[in-house]
Amino acid sequence: MFGKHILLKKTSVRQFTPMTANDNVPARKTELLEKLKKEIPDLKKVQEKCKGAQFFSVDICFYLNKSPQASGESEKDLDNMLKPLLDVLAEKFTNSDNKPVDGLGLIGNDKLIHEIHCVKKHVDKENTGFDIEISKWQDEK
Repeated sequence: MFGKHILLKKTSVRQFTPMTANDNVPARKTELLEKLKKEIPDLKKVQEKCKGAQFFSVDICFYLNKSPQASGESEKDLDNMLKPLLDVLAEKFTNSDNKPVDGLGLIGNDKLIHEIHCVKKHVDKENTGFDIEISKWQDEK
């Protein structure tokens, strides 16, 4: 998209099975948070860039295991995979004790996401994971 104001450049997490809202979500959110922190070495800088945006656009591509023996890993609904990931992007999310814990702090709250472009692809097991990019929402004045 021409003139796109990217806040978090495309970040890839591999060798991670994307979770759904039905998985052991609090524990998996913590695992997801740690994976993303490792892939965003300049997290503080990205957090500062994101503070200047009122609304956000998110591009995500989930890579699922294509093996027919991995039906639980390859037959996931996009909407169910989105929720845990979007929760972790926020300043806070709920842990297994139902208490708020620090998230990535890129988006104050996921209600500020005004646009999502999401795709899922089937790949070999070693390439499972996702790519994510966050931009300032284009219609923001």
